[in-house]
Amino acid sequence: MPLRSVERPLTLLEDHFGLRPDVYLTRVGEEAWVGLFMGAGYGVDDDLEVGLTLLRLTLSQDPTSGIDAPTGYVAYRLIDGPFELALKGEIELPINEAVDFAASVPMRIHGGAWVAVTLEPAFYGYAGAPGQYGVRIPAEVRGQITDQLSVGALAIWSWPSLRSSPGALLQFGGVAAYTLDRARAAFAELRVSVFAPSLELGDQEGLVRPYTSDWTVLFDATFFLRSDPDEAAPDSPF
Repeated sequence: MPLRSVERPLTLLEDHFGLRPDVYLTRVGEEAWVGLFMGAGYGVDDDLEVGLTLLRLTLSQDPTSGIDAPTGYVAYRLIDGPFELALKGEIELPINEAVDFAASVPMRIHGGAWVAVTLEPAFYGYAGAPGQYGVRIPAEVRGQITDQLSVGALAIWSWPSLRSSPGALLQFGGVAAYTLDRARAAFAELRVSVFAPSLELGDQEGLVRPYTSDWTVLFDATFFLRSDPDEAAPDSPF
């Protein structure tokens, strides 16, 4: 995988692994929440990626927190180059009549070696009865400061439940990422993201108003590994 964040493709390259531990901190009303996630992906070829999220744990005083079932995903890149487009599906395991699922269309525009814009429109939901479904569109503009340091702006438009209130929500944030020096077949990117409170769009009075008052902090990383440590690292496409 390329060392610079903005040069990386939407899917892992062939015979590459990506290990992803995540930790987030937030508040929902009066409850403080901590989330712990651990996932891994594998590049079957340069366009096809498969993976699992084995650990999905939320900790709070809320009785709905706890361990969730693992999920599996498949992503396939349809278009590569300066503009990339992929299809991605994720579903809770084991598959039954009442599962969480998501289907998305990741896309990325590479602006040379210094900037990348990423969107991932997604439809997600719970297939049990009664079903609950939503739409989410995260966006990121990432700028490369040095070969190892990048910063970006984040925005998430969402409609958490198509059957009930609230309506559309908008959330802004920022991200800073640092890539550790490459060591033969492995390197890692460490990221810190901060999200401001959500805004509700177009309430009954047609106004934009705060929906939550709490900030969210996400610490995550991706450890990239090649299955063949003697294979040469790929050159930058730019």
